[in-house]
Amino acid sequence: EGIRKRLGDAANVSGVEALDRVALKDSTTGRYLAATGTNTIDMVTATATDTPSDDAQWDVNDWMGDVSTLRNADNGRYLTGSFGPYNTSATTPSGWYVQQQFRFEPQADGTVLLRYVGYETNESWWSLGDYVTVAADGAVGTGTKAQAAHFERKVTSDGSDAAAAAAASSDAAVVVVGSNPFVYGRENHDRTSMALGASQQELIKQVRRANPNTIV
Repeated sequence: EGIRKRLGDAANVSGVEALDRVALKDSTTGRYLAATGTNTIDMVTATATDTPSDDAQWDVNDWMGDVSTLRNADNGRYLTGSFGPYNTSATTPSGWYVQQQFRFEPQADGTVLLRYVGYETNESWWSLGDYVTVAADGAVGTGTKAQAAHFERKVTSDGSDAAAAAAASSDAAVVVVGSNPFVYGRENHDRTSMALGASQQELIKQVRRANPNTIV
């Protein structure tokens, strides 16, 4: 909006959010991780379907330290830990424990584990394990690495590709990247790296390749 005001009404200014949208399919049950509502009692489940609908798709933002947030494509809320189960009640990463933090861990077989890294997992009383699990009936919970669900991460929309395509047909591009003050570091939790997340770095590379007149 600021750029549009600066350039005036004659300028055609458009934007692309540039986040990857993914579906997470449990390789054992064939079920997709899906939201069921926006209240704290509406627990995330793994739903049996051949084609994932919007409630089983997630917009992934890689912030820093390989820590990501997952926003549901259907309801716009964030995947949130709830001391064992998960819900999609949060409108933004926040709270004392910031329970919207996750880390994807690639495996040798091409799947990924989804590790929960809300700040309460660092507390001495935390004993549930750190990984998202899927039961045979689709119940989603938290357990040890040995119990973790192996997800096939299917990209249904590539954010960097969309941004590069928009940049290629433009006179100039502005890429906005950065950190979130609650994610991967805040009071009591120091960051050990200032590197941008992998998808943010890839976004910069692809947009600059598509249009040399790029401002970061």
